[in-house]
Amino acid sequence: MKTFLALLNQAATIAKKAYPNSKFCAADGRASHGIASQEKEVDTWRFQFLEPPPFTLTRSVLLEYLANGFGSPVLKNEPILGCEVIELPIAMELGSAIELKNKAGHSAPFKAVGLRWPLSPGNVEPLYIFTEATTTGRLILVGTKSGQVNTCDDGVSLTGR
Repeated sequence: MKTFLALLNQAATIAKKAYPNSKFCAADGRASHGIASQEKEVDTWRFQFLEPPPFTLTRSVLLEYLANGFGSPVLKNEPILGCEVIELPIAMELGSAIELKNKAGHSAPFKAVGLRWPLSPGNVEPLYIFTEATTTGRLILVGTKSGQVNTCDDGVSLTGR
């Protein structure tokens, strides 16, 4: 399987071919067998793009990657709320974010991972957001530019799935 960034770049190419002015906003991934601890285990992805102009808050372009293949981009009445557009390319690979979270003492497997730029005070970069496969469902946040690792212990999923 390709790396996450290779899939993201391919997803952006597909979305832009169908919707030339679409902008990347989020990706949500899971392992088809339930939990993951490595990048290669995350084999199901949902990529979300802001629809082409005129932009609205109620529609987005969705593109799914399942079983080693992309579906077609679909314009949906699903809003993208609470996150910034993420300019591509992203420098940090998912595998590097996993290494950073593990080195910071958060080596539990995860049940979901997302890439988003949440609108929140003081957040200045896109984040890989891991939902731990534990009873607490704690979120581990890894900055794509700074490499800084933080936690969010309230169990609320920012990955939208």
